[in-house]
Order: sequence, then structure tokens, then C-alpha cells
Amino acid sequence: MTAQISWTRPTYTTADLEKPEGAFYDEEAAEKAVKFFGILKLVEGKGAGEKWNLAEWQEYEIIRPLFGWKRKDGTRLYRSAWIEIPRKNGKTTLSAGIALYGLVADGEVGGQIILAARDRLQASLCFQIARKMVDASPALSDRCRAVRSYIEHQKSGSIFRAISGESQSAHGLNCHFAIIDEVHAHKNRELWDVLSTSVGSRRQPLVLGITTAGVYDPNSIAHEQHDYTIKVAEGHHKDTAHFGVIYSADRDEDWRDPKVWRKTNPSLGLTVTEEFLKEEAQKAIVSPARQTMFRQLYLNVWTRERARWLDPYVWDEGGGEAIDIEAYKGRTCYLGLDLSSTTDLSACVALFPEEDGSFSVLPTFWLPEQGLEEKERRENLPWTRWAKEGYLTTTPGNVIDYDFIQKRIEDLADMFNVVELAYDPWNATGLITKLTEKGLKVAPTRQGFATMTAPTKELERLVMIKGFHHANNPILRTMVDGALTQSDPAGNIKVSKATSVSRVDGIVASIMALNSAMLTGAGNTGRSVYEDRGMVVL
Repeated sequence: MTAQISWTRPTYTTADLEKPEGAFYDEEAAEKAVKFFGILKLVEGKGAGEKWNLAEWQEYEIIRPLFGWKRKDGTRLYRSAWIEIPRKNGKTTLSAGIALYGLVADGEVGGQIILAARDRLQASLCFQIARKMVDASPALSDRCRAVRSYIEHQKSGSIFRAISGESQSAHGLNCHFAIIDEVHAHKNRELWDVLSTSVGSRRQPLVLGITTAGVYDPNSIAHEQHDYTIKVAEGHHKDTAHFGVIYSADRDEDWRDPKVWRKTNPSLGLTVTEEFLKEEAQKAIVSPARQTMFRQLYLNVWTRERARWLDPYVWDEGGGEAIDIEAYKGRTCYLGLDLSSTTDLSACVALFPEEDGSFSVLPTFWLPEQGLEEKERRENLPWTRWAKEGYLTTTPGNVIDYDFIQKRIEDLADMFNVVELAYDPWNATGLITKLTEKGLKVAPTRQGFATMTAPTKELERLVMIKGFHHANNPILRTMVDGALTQSDPAGNIKVSKATSVSRVDGIVASIMALNSAMLTGAGNTGRSVYEDRGMVVL
């Protein structure tokens, strides 16, 4: 595109990837898109009232590749796009410009161009910018009719309007362009799913998500698209129809360093100044909450509302491969069982010591079949999908049938050399009695600091050294992300069910199993449990 790159390049981009056979770069189409932006005027901030000359990063990293690359049939290559940039880099204005291009210049007759935001206020902000651009441009105002709720391109009959997640108007649409603004702020994925499936009958549709980083949530559509774009950009997943650009700092980079600011803010000096970032950083130095906000808003780093016990990124890195049941038959293992009330989630984790001192786990989770969809809507977790994929076992009726749990534990005992089953004595008497009658060795494991401190700290250590292999089980992953610990004045810790932001049953079951393993010296640590923790102070 140019011989000399003088602008800030993205942290991740899919534009440089190998294109499918027959794809070609249409310089004329790319130039057309760039010239279209040139007929628009900026309507707010620095340069308001002036002709919009795209910043180099906007032109060469987004507009030219997005609209210039074509399939061999001449239609646009990219059908989905993800743009992630820090705040104050002109994101909303760029959304409005792309929407107007889809309305006026993309050659779609009767096109529906939809700008979707979480709430009415955000949707209105972007729409009003687009409307002011139409009013300020003689070329557009002659061709478009801008009214209170929509903008119509009279020649093609295409219409641009904004909707919010609070509205039901997304259903029944037939979109040409669907632009979802500030995706990280959306409460759930419903609006995204409705819009992304509304483009099926269009010749060359575009579904574009544009956002700043948000609060880390592995089940959110924003973080799903963030992860997906990185996987495509790094070559781990092939999707030649997906376009993605992410500007962000690395998690271990110094948020106070102006070099990091320049790397992550491509419009530094244009729409955001270094002086502004310096002032915001000064405020953040004395406030952990402001540090979190600074990293999220201005360095585009996904953050968490409150400090979690385990770093989910580190957890992911130690996932390892799924256990091969046949290969593990006869292997030594420890079971941890965390029973819920009969209407809630129960968990059993089989823990296997490995020769190198690490551990692998095989978790099982149960929920009642009746009410599962309601639980999914209430908790915004894909329980139904997890059940279909085999991560969750459902039992008939509206309460968990403990016979299913008993059968699973007996099956595990038949397949593996179960040293003992660690369990919380609360609510487990009947089931444990049946299992002991079958000859299984059991170990009551109470949930207080005295019992849980050492294995909790050991699990933390294992995760840090990538010595706890969980095969990226999605239910266990959700629990890790929400797990919080509590401590006593003596410095003992345990995972807290009361304060954690999600269920943590699988984590607690893992800790109980690990406690049993530590008490017998499993894991080849060569140390007593008391050497790891010292004596627990009560």
C-alpha cells in the first residue's frame, strides 16, 4: 500500500495474512472509499468544521484493506470486522463515517445500515454525528434526507438508523451494514447475534464490531470477538473473511511509559494529546482504581472490576491436553466432591499426579435438566451448550438425582486407582454412606482455613508454573475468573463462595482433591504439606 510506513501499526491485524485463491486488491475501490471520507467534514473535537483527512493509520490499516480487498467474483473479501482501539482515538466518528459509506457509496439498493449501541444515549451520539456530517456536506445533503430517526439515501432507497440494546427493533432486519458500537458495554450477546444473522441475503454485507477494551468476562461477546481476532491474526485459526485490528498494550508493559501510550494510541497528537494522558496517569499513580481505568480506557487492556484470585490468562496458558481415558486407566487419582443443594451445581474433580510433579484434572458437573434454560438466561452462561458439548451432565427433573453422582464416582473408581475421595461433610451423609459401603476410602474435608490454606496456596503455585492441566474446560474456566479468596488475620486463605462473583464449586473440589494428594506426598514435591504451609495458626 505504501513503501514507507510512518504511522503506528496495530498490535494485531489480519490484513497482512495470506489471502484466499483468486482474491485481489482493488486499488480503485480502496481509493473510492478514501475519497468518500474526504467529502465528509469533522463535526466535533479538534478540526471540527474542517474536511476529514483520514489519519494514516485509519486509511492504511482500516479503510483501504477493508474496502479494497475483493474476492475473485468482485465482491468485498471481508464480511466481518473487529476494530479495537483506546478511548479518544476517534472510534465513534469512524463508525459514523463507515456507516455513511455503506449508505451512500457501496452500491446496495434498499440497504439497511444499522448502528447498534448498548443504550439509547450511545446510539444517539453516533447517529447525531452521522446526521451532522450529512448536513455539513453539500454532496451528501443533496442526495440524502436526514430526519429525526433515520437518514435515507434517496437514489438507492437505503436507510441508516441507530438502535439500542433496550429496543426490540433489531428483530426482522435485513442488514447490509451492521455496526455494533462499544461492544464491551453490551449486557449480553443477543443484539450481536440478531444483527450478525440478519445479513444472510445481502450480496456483500459487513458486520463490524468497534469497541474499547472492557471488563474481562470469558462469556461476553466482546471478549469472544477479541480472542477470535487474535487467533486469526496469529494464524491459529483461518478465516479469510474476517478483518481485525487491535491496538493495545501488553499486560506486562509499564502503563506509565509514554512509549507505551504512543504504541497504543494511533491518533496521539490528533484526537488525544500526550499532555492529557500524562495528567490522567498522574492521577492514577495514587489510585489503584484509576490505574485499572487508565489501562482499560487509554491502553486498551482488558481489566477486571475487582482483583481475582487467579489470573485467567496464566490459567489458560497451562491448560494442556484433555485426558485420554484409555491411557489413564489404572492411574492413581484423588477425587474432590463439592455437593450443592439439590437444585444447584455439584462438582466432582478427579486429580491425577504426573511424573514431573504437575497434576491433570478430569472434572464432572451436574445440574437439574428442568429449569436449565431459565438458569442460562438469568446467569448469562451457556449451560445448554455446555450440556450438549459434554461438559455438563443434566439429571431428570428439577433437582439433582444423587444416584447419577454416585454412579459417576463408582465408574471413576472402576477406571482408576482412587486413593481417596475428599468431600465436604455438609449435606453429603447419605451419598457418602453408600460410597463407603462400596469400599471407597473417603476423607471428610472441611471448608475452614485450617484445612484449605495449604492446598489453596499450592494450587496457586501450580497455576503460576503451568503445573495444573485442565484442558481449558469452559465451566472450570468461568469459575476461575470469578473466584475470590478471603483471609484471616493470621494470613491463612481460602476460596470464598460467599464473595466470589461466580460459582466456584469446581475450584473448591480441585482444592479438596489436591489437599488429599498433598497429605500423601503426591506430585513428587518431596515435601510434607507442613513444609509448604507451615503450621496453620488458629
